[in-house]
Amino acid sequence: MISSRSRSPVFDPPIPLQQLRERLRAFIEGELTLGGEAIFEVWICEDDTGSGIDSWWEESKSQIRKADLVLILYTGEAGSKIRGRGIGICHAELFEAAKFSREKILPIVTLAPPPYSEATHDRAFQDYVEQLNPWPNAPADEAQLQEVCTAIIRKRVVDLTKRAVVRRRGASFDLGNALDWSKLDFRARKERIEDVLKRFLVTDMAGRPVRLPSRRESIIADLWNTPVCWHVHGIPAATSIAAAREMVGQPFLDDHLSAKVLKKNQATGPVHIVGCHKGITESQALRIRGVSDCTLVKTDFGIYLADDVLKVQVFFLANCRDVTATQSAVTEMFQWLDSAEESDDVAQRAAARTRILAAIAREIG
Repeated sequence: MISSRSRSPVFDPPIPLQQLRERLRAFIEGELTLGGEAIFEVWICEDDTGSGIDSWWEESKSQIRKADLVLILYTGEAGSKIRGRGIGICHAELFEAAKFSREKILPIVTLAPPPYSEATHDRAFQDYVEQLNPWPNAPADEAQLQEVCTAIIRKRVVDLTKRAVVRRRGASFDLGNALDWSKLDFRARKERIEDVLKRFLVTDMAGRPVRLPSRRESIIADLWNTPVCWHVHGIPAATSIAAAREMVGQPFLDDHLSAKVLKKNQATGPVHIVGCHKGITESQALRIRGVSDCTLVKTDFGIYLADDVLKVQVFFLANCRDVTATQSAVTEMFQWLDSAEESDDVAQRAAARTRILAAIAREIG
């Protein structure tokens, strides 16, 4: 899907965006091929057979949900206001795409410097786009626009394909490494899950191991330029099996024992990562936390839980059946933090958790 204004002119000599969008669709469908065969079908608003902004918006929402990729051609203009929303159509389309999946949104291509506008809905749109890190180099003409679109579409397709391949490798659990893990007892399987998670934090996140009281090694690795202490755990069977679940229990209950080590290493947290050998449901995550009033987000990798009072944070990674599946889950966890722009919030909660634990440690003495 291509989203942009329609009548606004861009480039020199000026080209109305409606014409540019139609030609860009023809270029993408006709030139970006695989073995000579078309691989993209592009929707633009001119395909809407209805009339009026409300009809346009309803069709746009439908196409946003269907689209695999959404390309935004940005001029700083939010477009006509949608009734009952108070924001322009371009702003609404971008917001709708982000709501369903940030992965759909290609880097935003700026075609003209955003003009100063007295309209509050234009300024709101410009503020929103600035948070999404648009493509840094604005194309100067139509040929450069085609080059930019080719580059960003190719990169995104390759990234999504690689991610799909990694997921597929871990999808068969009756052969190879997954079969080997299935033969292990609970203790050994728990250690395997934890070892993979720690190795990722050390190797991919440049973390360093630390020894904590009454704990095995934890890892201090930066998040949003903030040193965060990550405690890793493994539930070695289905989360519904009490014996497996109880091997992890409620690990955050003795977080206060880490206060001195956190202070010594100038780290925040802890933040817990729980690798679950099989699935994890929202109700199971809440039972482990023991408090129902929590932030709970179900994602591709599993579940993110945050207690907004005591600042406990737990990432539950589903289907850690073998090395590949576990690595894929923790990789997707950090990719989600980046694409959802949650890294800063997680780091802030981790810092607040550290202050809470320091106060508890002082009271206990």
